[in-house]
Amino acid sequence: GPVSDNPIPPVDIKVMWKNQPRAITRLGPETVRRNAKRLQRRRLRVLIQETFGALALIVVFGLYIRILPGPLLKMGAGLMIVAAVFYVWCLFVLVRPRRVPDGAAACLDFHRRELERQRDLCRGVWRWAILPFVLAGTVVYAGRWVAVPSIGRSAWIDHLIVGGGAVLMLESFVLVW
Repeated sequence: GPVSDNPIPPVDIKVMWKNQPRAITRLGPETVRRNAKRLQRRRLRVLIQETFGALALIVVFGLYIRILPGPLLKMGAGLMIVAAVFYVWCLFVLVRPRRVPDGAAACLDFHRRELERQRDLCRGVWRWAILPFVLAGTVVYAGRWVAVPSIGRSAWIDHLIVGGGAVLMLESFVLVW
């Protein structure tokens, strides 16, 4: 085989991974209970923050319905409100915190189920959180694209601004996903 001047053999990552010590830390019932309560508090905080954000979005797009010209823009704003209401409903159904049980075995089982539920929610977030807003945003940007440009602005600059906004919206949704 080839001769090397390097006396250190290459590291085989798979062997190193398999040979690492298996340190399993035992968790006491109070640690599990504390972690379960922390997860539920975090869920409550997310529920409150997201609800206030959705309410702000509902107010802004409610105003847009009144001031924006064109039926497509009004329909897009209405769809954005429907998406926000659906999102808040999903939060209250799927994310809402639950009461942590008292018994140690019940608490461990509860915490495991809640962690699995959170994992599954994160895997499906695109269906219940992202897709409705993408659809509503698409209608808003389509309405903005066909709308008359702002006074003093040429159509190509207006389309450039709308296209840039659409790209930023999609980028944001991809980052959330």
